[in-house]
Amino acid sequence: MMNFTMIPSKLPHHFRWRLLLFVFPLFLAGCPVSAGEFSSNIEEIRKQIDLDIPSTSGKWEIFEIPEAGGVPGPTDFVILIAEFDNVAASWASRKKLPIGQAWVIMPNAGRPWLSQRWKAVLRREASNKIAVTESDNCHYYSAKVRKSGRVVEGFTCTHNCDVLVHLVLTKP
Repeated sequence: MMNFTMIPSKLPHHFRWRLLLFVFPLFLAGCPVSAGEFSSNIEEIRKQIDLDIPSTSGKWEIFEIPEAGGVPGPTDFVILIAEFDNVAASWASRKKLPIGQAWVIMPNAGRPWLSQRWKAVLRREASNKIAVTESDNCHYYSAKVRKSGRVVEGFTCTHNCDVLVHLVLTKP
């Protein structure tokens, strides 16, 4: 909580307000993004993560787990959930290599903005380990974080020309 009494009272009144107007936006910038906020700017996520999914439209969100009501700690995850539209069928068909790896779906991965199909898949599998080669045409997927070059892993699920992406960006 910001303590406004920390602003020196010996400053002229108009300087105190200027200082307050400078500090308050910085305080707000440190607040977490509320749940359910997503972006449709595909190019922005491509600047951060090297995704090879050939699509020009979709939605995505990066969020932390737990989202609210707790102090960040060593059990926090950072997850990317994305839904791409109109993906070339050739891309989806080449992702059908059997990997046999299981992933745990976080309870709140079924974001409110997702299409009903993907929301249902993620909510149905919440807190369960799913073998990504066996469930809803889901398959192992990895990508690189552009800034660090670090590989992040997760899975994609495809239905017709729509692709769901679930990547674990950081984990404990």
